[in-house]
Amino acid sequence: MMASKRARAIILAAFFLITAVAPLRPLRDPDYFWHLATGRWIHEHGALPRTDPFGAATDRVPWINGEWLFQFLVYPLHAAFGVNGIVVARALLLGALFTALLAWTSRETKSLGRALGLCTISWYGASWAFSERPATFAVLFVVLAVALTLREPTVRRIVLYALLTIVWINFHPSALLAPVIAGVVRASGALFERRAGGARHSIAMVAASALALLVNPYGIEGVLAPARLTQWVTSGPFKNIEWQPASPATHPALFLMIAIALLAFAFDRDRLRHLPHLLLLALFSALAIRFLRNHAMFYSVWPLVVAPMLPPLASERLNKIAGGAAFAFLFVFLTTRRPSLGINEQVLPVRAAARLAALHPPGNIFSASHLGGYLIWTFYPQRRVVNDGRNELHHAFLTEYAAARRNSRDWRQLLDRYAIATAVADYEPPMRLKDARTGQVVAIPASRAFFPRSQWALIAFDDAAMVFARRAAWKGRDLSAIEIRGVDPDARGE
Repeated sequence: MMASKRARAIILAAFFLITAVAPLRPLRDPDYFWHLATGRWIHEHGALPRTDPFGAATDRVPWINGEWLFQFLVYPLHAAFGVNGIVVARALLLGALFTALLAWTSRETKSLGRALGLCTISWYGASWAFSERPATFAVLFVVLAVALTLREPTVRRIVLYALLTIVWINFHPSALLAPVIAGVVRASGALFERRAGGARHSIAMVAASALALLVNPYGIEGVLAPARLTQWVTSGPFKNIEWQPASPATHPALFLMIAIALLAFAFDRDRLRHLPHLLLLALFSALAIRFLRNHAMFYSVWPLVVAPMLPPLASERLNKIAGGAAFAFLFVFLTTRRPSLGINEQVLPVRAAARLAALHPPGNIFSASHLGGYLIWTFYPQRRVVNDGRNELHHAFLTEYAAARRNSRDWRQLLDRYAIATAVADYEPPMRLKDARTGQVVAIPASRAFFPRSQWALIAFDDAAMVFARRAAWKGRDLSAIEIRGVDPDARGE
């Protein structure tokens, strides 16, 4: 039995309020800032950058920037409302998305209480995966695509799906899933089309979305580039954490939710009709297990595919218990978190970069890849950052860098080749080196191995990074006045 309209509205409003406020946390996604810098560049030049304007070590190749629309939109929002506005926008998107899923799921299950349980589980799983990057905001397109394809195809819906795909491919490369989603759902659901010509409409939906992918500034390259990036990142010299696979040991909730969905299908009396839901589950489960970056999509789609397969609860009392348990969990989650805004200074070098900017550094700036985006936003166009999180643009540098870390002569040559005058280094574990005279293995701070104090001066540090000035490159500058001596910030706790 469904709740009254008034009670339903109150529950939906309360759910939205909690799920939007609870995940408020300081911005911590380092890639957000190179997206922001790109948006600034697009607005200033009135065009898309055809090659990378920011990096000092970028490959000399065209930049296939498949997220330009997000960048174009986010820059004026950031300019108007600042970092806090973006943090709030992310939280509001998370709350609004799962409130909409709650509204849909409650109608599908005819039980607001059970829908609350499903959407709370799903929201909790997604809350950590939602950041300020375009992939997070693109989850909205994924959910809309699934919702559209699960309905009977009509000419109007085919047109809507094609238009959705056009916006999506210019927002984020995950739009490559559009024809896949349509193909999975429509091929398995064609048996139940009630309209004449349903099969033709299904084929048209897949074909229209595939052609719509080409409506981007780069044409076929806009479709091929993400596939090349995936291949390179998973086989290249560096393993970015977001491209790592999930396992039951590291992400038990993911595998538990997959198991729940499989059990629901196994006991579903109308399982043949829900075959599209099972295949969608298989698709998004495979994506989430393959790469951590796909978890937000899985958790957001999960209620859509699971709700129709679940049997009704035995009584209204059980429905109320499920809803009450969900709200109790949400309330505890909210009360044990302290919603906050700003930038997470444990992750991003806010104070260290501000100190460096005040010193007007010469030359190029080397950084750990995940810090490069923030430095691009802070220093471009006055200074160029050697590398950042855009792995697809730094094939040569990353290969050289991986080799140089194993050889001091190659390391010095790398510094010279890219005219590196300043380094913004993150905190690494101690290096274990063998003393050439004694043969004894000793542990030293990693910064002393890569930035020996005879050649580099420590001039700033904060919780996220250390800043080193290359003495030979800062000629004419009195480093003695700003150098921090007798301190190894990366030896803390040793």
